[in-house]
Amino acid sequence: DAARVAARPAGLVALTAARWPSGAPGECLVQQPGRATLEPVDCNVAHDLERIGQGALPDPTDAPFVAAAVDAAIDAACTAELRRHAGPAGVGAELTVKLAVAVSRPSPAGWAAGDRSYRCFVGVPDQRLTGSVALG
Repeated sequence: DAARVAARPAGLVALTAARWPSGAPGECLVQQPGRATLEPVDCNVAHDLERIGQGALPDPTDAPFVAAAVDAAIDAACTAELRRHAGPAGVGAELTVKLAVAVSRPSPAGWAAGDRSYRCFVGVPDQRLTGSVALG
């Protein structure tokens, strides 16, 4: 079955203000009222994000942090993960336009310390998904 969407509950802080824990691709995460960290849930339960990939940029440890280059490399990697995970056309006509890729990326300080890791998530802005966006 294709993923379905429903309104995100009112009163939750913006997802950008919540902590996104580490985990495996395919894991779904939900923000509970009053909680600062997204929590893993079964993907058949309404959730805010689905983790679709993770990795590390191959740049050497001493490479300078160039925000535009880092952003472009991670965005390209996460877009490729979305295509691999949900297919080139997305997960159905009603969701294709709404799906958004969200990423976590190293901060400039983390980059200077050698962090090259990123994580890719998919969700629908201001809504929750029920079901996975993964290909059947």
